[in-house]
Amino acid sequence: MRIISQNGIFDLPYESSIVWIHNKTEIEAYPLGEPDSNYTFAYYSTQEKAEKAMRLLHESFLMHGDYNAADLKTRLELMETVGEKRDLKKWGGIFQFPREEDL
Repeated sequence: MRIISQNGIFDLPYESSIVWIHNKTEIEAYPLGEPDSNYTFAYYSTQEKAEKAMRLLHESFLMHGDYNAADLKTRLELMETVGEKRDLKKWGGIFQFPREEDL
């Protein structure tokens, strides 16, 4: 699965990155194998919003795993139940950290 920064500048593979909340309101990512390479993926005004963004990331990862494990018929059924474009990205393996106002 790919994770994309809030501003769209950074794009990393989630499976080979460490993602955490830094200073209670920033989402940071560290790609494994790149020493001293920390990237700020999102900024939020509150700790609660940063935590919500992380929950959305975890949810997206689980949805992507379920989608990949499904057979073609089930994948098509899952795609038909998706109402929002953002959810469609989750099924496809892309998660972009939401803007402050979208939380």
